[in-house]
Amino acid sequence: MNKVINSQSSEGFWSDESLLSQVASLSGDATLTLEKVKIALKTDVKPESLTRVVLTVLALWVLSKKFEYKEDEWQMIARKAKNYLKAHGIQKLEPIYQRLFPGEE
Repeated sequence: MNKVINSQSSEGFWSDESLLSQVASLSGDATLTLEKVKIALKTDVKPESLTRVVLTVLALWVLSKKFEYKEDEWQMIARKAKNYLKAHGIQKLEPIYQRLFPGEE
């Protein structure tokens, strides 16, 4: 969890692409790619921001699904990330997660 938290930028996004392999491992989805997540977003994001948006969505998934029991430790970080995503047209994360990880609760 600390690795995920510490790799967030001061603006609220994540840009370390190694996060993708962590999420693939945690979710059990070996086919998870940046392209697959981009498709699941179903929104237009400026190309220069797209990778950051995708990685931020994935980082929030890791925190909310795998470290839910420590929410008090990461909720301020998540708030900053959600504000970043809202500024890029992402209002709700659950529909994205449902498209990416069907069957996950």
